[in-house]
Amino acid sequence: MKLLVIGLGSVNGDDQIGWEIIDALEKEASNNLPITVYKSKGAGIDWFSSLDQTDYQCVVFVDAIMSDGKLGNIREIDLNRLDSSQFLTQYSSHNISIIDSINLAKNLGMLGMPVKFIGVEIGSASPLTDMSELIKVSVPVLIERICSLTQSAAVLE
Repeated sequence: MKLLVIGLGSVNGDDQIGWEIIDALEKEASNNLPITVYKSKGAGIDWFSSLDQTDYQCVVFVDAIMSDGKLGNIREIDLNRLDSSQFLTQYSSHNISIIDSINLAKNLGMLGMPVKFIGVEIGSASPLTDMSELIKVSVPVLIERICSLTQSAAVLE
C-alpha cells in the first residue's frame, strides 16, 4: 500500500515529534518502502501541495497531542468520530485544527483516500527547546507502525 505521511510540528520541544518521524522515514524510504513523506511547517494547509499524486492509498498524519494520556503514548485517532472543537481542546498542540484543514481538502476533492491520524502524547512544547528523551523513545515504535501499514489492508477499515 502506498502511503503519504505528513508530519506536523514546530521547533518547540516535544512538538518536533512529527518532523522527527518524517526525518526517520526519509532514511527508511531508501529501503524501497512505498512511502512518500511531507514535513509540514505548520498546522495550516501547506500540506495540500503534497497531494499532487493520486496514487496514494492512505494519508497518515503524525503530530504531537496533548490530552490526559501518559507521556510518550502513541494514539491512533479516528478523525471521523471527532469534531474540530474537541480535537483542538483535547488533542492538538496547535491553534489551528487539522480536522478543519482535512475537511477543506475533502470538500475541494483533494483528499479522497482514507486518512489516519497518529499522535504522540507530549508534555512540553516550550519554544526552541529540544525534544525530550521520553518522547524520542516513541520514534522507532511509530516508524515500525507506519511501515507496517504498507503491508496491511487494515488501514482502509
